[in-house]
Amino acid sequence: MLKHYLLAFICLFCLFAVSAQDGSDMLYIPPDSLHKYFARTIQVDFDRLSRRGRSLDTVSLSFKGSPIRFLEHRSDNGYNNWFYSQYLESLDDIGGWHLRLVKTKVTSISRDEIGVVNVFNFYNENGVPLLPVPIEDKSSYRKKSIAEILVLVE
Repeated sequence: MLKHYLLAFICLFCLFAVSAQDGSDMLYIPPDSLHKYFARTIQVDFDRLSRRGRSLDTVSLSFKGSPIRFLEHRSDNGYNNWFYSQYLESLDDIGGWHLRLVKTKVTSISRDEIGVVNVFNFYNENGVPLLPVPIEDKSSYRKKSIAEILVLVE
């Protein structure tokens, strides 16, 4: 009888240990902690927290000097949150394609804003990138417009 209890305990322990593992390859940090991750690859969660695919924001960003409206895409089920599954995609197509902001590099940090280099690519309707080399574009964001920063764990 003791063997059965011990075996059941071990099985339950293993089950809880496995289910507690998280598949994330990113950290969520507040904008004021960004200085610890200077020059790292990030994603920006604008306005409201966008967790588990809820509260997705629409934001207007500059691309090569022109404002474009983007919608946040957050692939987040609470356990498996992969950095490169998070992106911003243009609401309107551009020549039949959608523009995605796939990642951002931090280049400067001041009290009120962060300087960045955004990395964009065009995607077809099947989600396939069209450019072999993504387009880089310098920009900056006011910290007060940022809910949190997603940092790639490298």
